[in-house]
Amino acid sequence: MICCYSERRPDAILATQILKYKYPETKTSNLIYNVNNYDSGIEFYIGVIPYKKNLEVKVDKKCYIFLNSIKKPYTIKNSNINIFHNSNKSLCQMVWNFLFPDIEIPWIVSYISDTETHKYEIKNSREISIALMDNNFISVNTKLEEIIDLNSFYIDKVLLPYGQNILKHNEYLINREIHVTSENYFYFQDYVFKVFILDTNFELEYDIAMKLCDKKMRDESLPDFVIISKYSIASRKIKLTIYSKKPSRIIRENFDGNDHIGFLTYRRVSDFNRNFKKII
Repeated sequence: MICCYSERRPDAILATQILKYKYPETKTSNLIYNVNNYDSGIEFYIGVIPYKKNLEVKVDKKCYIFLNSIKKPYTIKNSNINIFHNSNKSLCQMVWNFLFPDIEIPWIVSYISDTETHKYEIKNSREISIALMDNNFISVNTKLEEIIDLNSFYIDKVLLPYGQNILKHNEYLINREIHVTSENYFYFQDYVFKVFILDTNFELEYDIAMKLCDKKMRDESLPDFVIISKYSIASRKIKLTIYSKKPSRIIRENFDGNDHIGFLTYRRVSDFNRNFKKII
């Protein structure tokens, strides 16, 4: 058995730990093309999905794909390919429910799920989750039972203050990014949209966007959208992400996403400028 996972997603890493908890001999890789180097009859993909043409030829293998992306994955007519998609659940929660449907979810899965879905319904889940990640507990090389068995004293007296310090530092970094945000107005269908735009490669993109959604503009009103653009040197593409706390038909109809978050990718800056002005 081989599992390919997204190394940038804590819930994908924890989901892989859950899989290894069930099947200790599972091989892991964070690169899709490495999967073909293993002679395995069962393949798991967590937070990643191969190209459709590469899946269609896997007639002699069982594939299980877990995704919680906003954009719905493609469909494929192959009984060996099982795609599980739920944008409202974390990957670790999906994998746990699949492998252990009759067993209560461990506390670590609940904490990471609460953080990764940005619900923050569990007290201190964010602080403890980020501390676990920073101390390599959320790692494919760490056994799940080592996390489950952590005692309450260690969690409350060591992990919690550690995570609080990280979040305090992150708050400083987020505020620094927000200071270079530009305020813009765009016309679309005879309506003026008020928008904050930020060009950044900062990892805490979602946290920045949510804070900007609550930031007042010069006229004391809140923005209609927050737009964050990132340029990838590796792919030479511009990724544009648009956020709104209010349901938006503009996002739903013109971006890959839902009423609150949408995505577009451009090859050239000129395409970005031309198409962006058409949409907003």
